[in-house]
Amino acid sequence: MEPETNNNGSNNAKVMIAEDDVSLMEIMSMQLKKKGYNVISATNGKKAVEMVREVNPDILLLDLLMPEMDGFEVLQYMQENDIHVPTMVLTNLGQEQNCDKSKELGAIDCCVKSDTPLNLLATKIEGILKSVGK
Repeated sequence: MEPETNNNGSNNAKVMIAEDDVSLMEIMSMQLKKKGYNVISATNGKKAVEMVREVNPDILLLDLLMPEMDGFEVLQYMQENDIHVPTMVLTNLGQEQNCDKSKELGAIDCCVKSDTPLNLLATKIEGILKSVGK
């Protein structure tokens, strides 16, 4: 699957969204495309792993609760297979231990969806990409 180009035709960073809530994924995708990002999406953990290997995104936005493989399993798979994609976990699970576990498995950041407006999400993505030289 080729990354979708954004509305202004530029070829900026590839952002992959792994989210089983299709409505939320579409809203995030639309907002990120407006910011000039190329957006790739997966609706379950198994597809996310396949897409990460195939597309090698610049950053992965990863939901924790997804069918087939949850976000923790995706992170563990990436860690065990030496796949280094900067990952921000997005979750509705507000418990701190979930963010701690995500970071132990290699996530750079962890945000609670309901507490993170889209403009803050875009700012966090930009910061992570800058910190890894993308």
